[in-house]
Amino acid sequence: MNFDKIFIGGKKYYLSINYRSRMNIVDKSKAVIAYNEKRNNKDIKWNKECDGIVKWFNPYNEKMQAESLTDIVINNKTLGINYEENAVLYRTNIESMSVIDVLTKRKIPFTLLDREYNFFEHFICRDLISYLRLSVDEFDRNSFLQIINRPFRYISKGNLFYIKNYDREESPFTIMISKDDTPPFQKKKLDELRKDINYLNKISLSSAIAYIVMDLGYRDYLQEYANKFNQSFEDLEDIIEEFKLSAEGYKTIFEFLEHIEEVKQSIEESKRKTKREGVILSTIHGVKGMEFKNVYVINCVEETIPHSNSIKDNIEEERRLFYVGITRAIDNLYLFSPRSRKGQFKDVSRFIIEGKLNDMPVDTYGYEIGNKVAHRTYGIGEIAGFDENDKDKIKLKFDDGLFRSFSLKILVDNNLISKC
Repeated sequence: MNFDKIFIGGKKYYLSINYRSRMNIVDKSKAVIAYNEKRNNKDIKWNKECDGIVKWFNPYNEKMQAESLTDIVINNKTLGINYEENAVLYRTNIESMSVIDVLTKRKIPFTLLDREYNFFEHFICRDLISYLRLSVDEFDRNSFLQIINRPFRYISKGNLFYIKNYDREESPFTIMISKDDTPPFQKKKLDELRKDINYLNKISLSSAIAYIVMDLGYRDYLQEYANKFNQSFEDLEDIIEEFKLSAEGYKTIFEFLEHIEEVKQSIEESKRKTKREGVILSTIHGVKGMEFKNVYVINCVEETIPHSNSIKDNIEEERRLFYVGITRAIDNLYLFSPRSRKGQFKDVSRFIIEGKLNDMPVDTYGYEIGNKVAHRTYGIGEIAGFDENDKDKIKLKFDDGLFRSFSLKILVDNNLISKC
């Protein structure tokens, strides 16, 4: 930007031709970056005079987002496109978890470019997993030692050492309760905790996680941790929300723990690969200078990209980062803006709107304004319109005179609506 001021009399020569991406990808990326004021005023031209696929999706949540992009990857494979020609890009590493979950379930290989990242090795995940393991195996000493002072329960380092090195096969709860110098109040608390942890295995998985976080005081522990180490409590809560999302669809603790081990194994296998094999997973930062035939940019919502920490003071850098992401695509670009993320409804990223990337036709499944329909719960109604800003959102007017809005995709996928 300051070249002219630093090098008086120097000349700028712009590399103004994009040899990588197809025509419509270049045009859309130009529309986005044009909103930046601090930039060299260069007009990028395309070299490839043909369009690729540029498609925007507005799924209900991250799980449906991962399922949708995986469907595309599988379809591409049937067309002869290798897995490694697909790259899933995201703003932060934690976002990869929902995609890894689905790829693992559907036996699709992947490569994590950030070889150091493993979501389930985060200390919060290790704590939650330890609580769950202890609920199905009271004799699991490692899990007991992991969680007994999270939150703090006044078990000294000496007692932790005693439990770890106890020479008989015994429940760590029993070891501590039967210890002569354990105070009566602590014996009572340990017995209550044992009952609480055993209770986890008698309720649903989602209820068990919520019970750990709220009833067993783990959320309060994280609040104290954030204050003590000057960390963002919201960032720690994000880990819990992502953990909950990973647990969706599993009925029992055993099933979920098996899935976790399978995911861990998939991630470790990814780390051992000496070359890129399978679907590529990376932050946008991690793929600067790279290119892929098919690019999937996920979580294109406000507070993710642009990131909540940068909206106020660094929005142009966030826009540049988004520009980098979408210009990694050679042939096809798929963008996803889930309506719900981390349990909260989100607005579509401003970058999607700036580039008119959401101006793509949305499948209306043959439904039109004025069609008479039957809703499984609300009865007979009429399609009154489609939302201009969210084209999957349909407005129905029912015979009782009330208007209600729904996701058309959810209605169709779950057979909740039919034509009269």
